[in-house]
Amino acid sequence: MDTSSTLMLQDDFLLPQSPDEVRRLIILDAPNLMHMTKTRESDQNKVSAAGLLAVMRYFFKKDFDVIAVSQRKYTRDATVSNKFAVDQLESMGLIYLAEGHTLDDIVALEMAHTTDGVVVSNDQFEDHMQLSQRFSKLCHRCVSIQLEQVKPSERYTMSCNGHYIAEHIFRFHRHPSTVQSGFISQVLPTVHDAFFSTPDNIRHEIVREHRQNWTKGYRDQTISIIDELLTRIRQDQRNSLRGDDKKIDRL
Repeated sequence: MDTSSTLMLQDDFLLPQSPDEVRRLIILDAPNLMHMTKTRESDQNKVSAAGLLAVMRYFFKKDFDVIAVSQRKYTRDATVSNKFAVDQLESMGLIYLAEGHTLDDIVALEMAHTTDGVVVSNDQFEDHMQLSQRFSKLCHRCVSIQLEQVKPSERYTMSCNGHYIAEHIFRFHRHPSTVQSGFISQVLPTVHDAFFSTPDNIRHEIVREHRQNWTKGYRDQTISIIDELLTRIRQDQRNSLRGDDKKIDRL
């Protein structure tokens, strides 16, 4: 069992403010998150799935449905240090693997359009949004993430409000950019609004329909599997550090 931390991850904005609000599907930009959550101690030639898993778990913990979108190259040992985690997410239908960089961006935006969902990424998708009026309407539902690396003693612990801390704590903000559409900028009022749909949304029924497939049993099972993956990553890292220490002792 992972130890508890005194750190807290802000999550009050993920609570509905009225009974009419419905949680949207969250689409995670997996390559963006995996690159951002690399630490100086990690293999700089590879990304780690730990940060992606922690963010995914964070949203499941608050009763959201989540899917990640990635390039297929992140299923290879040469590019990801925790290939088994990505393989597990794929087998559970929690990650969609596209063949190329441009395609995975389009897939994420298409998913957001089709489900009226929200995209979590620090990629601003400017080219795609400027070329497509359909995608430009997604600007107010693209949310950026701010990371703060925690000290080694706080890594792979549980926050005091029940969220898994891999190697960073994170906060979410409305997208830093605006999209020009007829010289009119679309700006998100609050980050909360990106994650919830209300009856005045003309596509509210689409959000409601997707939400009908969500169950607490699915949430709990998914969190349990993610916890197992994070525990394995933590153990692998500790074993690797012990191996490095033994090599140093032999020198």
